[in-house]
Amino acid sequence: MSANKPNLMFLIRSLETGGAERQLVALANGLADTGWAISVVTYYPGGDLEGTLSPRIARHDLGKTSRWHLIGPLLTYLSLIRRIRPQAVHSYMDSANLLAAALRLFAKPHKLIWGIRTSDMRDGHQDALQKLLFRLETRLSRSADLIIANSQTGLAFAQSQGLSTSNGIAIRNGINTEKFSRNEQAGADLRNSLGIPAVAPVISIVARLDPVKGHGVLLEAFSTLEDTHTHLIIAGGGPDTLRTGLEEQAASLGITDRVHFLGNVTDTQAVYSASDIAVLSSLYGEGTPNAPAEAMACGTPCVVTELGDGPFVVGDTGETAPPGDAQALSAAIGHLLHRVRSEPDLRHRARTRIEEELSVSKLIADTEAALERALEK
Repeated sequence: MSANKPNLMFLIRSLETGGAERQLVALANGLADTGWAISVVTYYPGGDLEGTLSPRIARHDLGKTSRWHLIGPLLTYLSLIRRIRPQAVHSYMDSANLLAAALRLFAKPHKLIWGIRTSDMRDGHQDALQKLLFRLETRLSRSADLIIANSQTGLAFAQSQGLSTSNGIAIRNGINTEKFSRNEQAGADLRNSLGIPAVAPVISIVARLDPVKGHGVLLEAFSTLEDTHTHLIIAGGGPDTLRTGLEEQAASLGITDRVHFLGNVTDTQAVYSASDIAVLSSLYGEGTPNAPAEAMACGTPCVVTELGDGPFVVGDTGETAPPGDAQALSAAIGHLLHRVRSEPDLRHRARTRIEEELSVSKLIADTEAALERALEK
């Protein structure tokens, strides 16, 4: 690589644990390793993922303290732009895209790279503020020099809703297959700690507790499985009220003794390794989902709802179901559990698919090439 590597600033709301945030860290670290001068700017300080950034990366925050704390953070952003003098700003998701576009007029000239991380965010799935942000994003999209969506579906949806995507491309997420690989001992230890018999089938979902993730639909689907020895692990934190509601639903369905709520989990590898299959039951909004790809890297085949590029991720190694359809989801889960028993190579095929299609090295190489093309224009 040339010694004169570009200076790139990433902008995202926070570094709290989330799919987009993990992808930003992986990409930023990878570009820094190849010699790019990287800075990561967030609205809020700290974050669970802050410690995973490479020491080569400059870390800044705008000092935001609340949703409506605006003027100070905006001035801090402009000050950072003038001091760091990036050749490009790569923003992630709607509010960061808007901030970077709006304040570009008041800063040293630089390329603007937008990141789109979701698909199918229609009015019925948005609150008033989200609708406003989407309308503004549509108007300002022409100011972006490059728009990178993390799914083909997300790019197509953005175009259908009026975003200017003539300069848009899709680069799917990348999974660290060294970090995510099957660990039978860790999986067995987790099963034992939860009191799950070694021979019992186990299904898992790794997702924050949020209505968008469809946990309630999954519980309903799980309750109708023919094999009543099957267990369900739910890994992910969220509001206490939502967890309580899901626990009450499990009780009303008579499955409390087979459903295990773990809360926030840092070692998701152990969850995937304890599982026969994993499920992502989202109702809307997915781009290229991380969780099923990480599970597959651990040799755990997946059922996903038919959103974003989820069906592409699982390919012929998994099953799909329409979002919100508990009956179809139950059937897909039952079928995949049968396939795990009847197709001895299924675990290997699932991991190989991620190695070939969704590696973190591919994410870094594809993004670096796209950024360099944008900078040359």
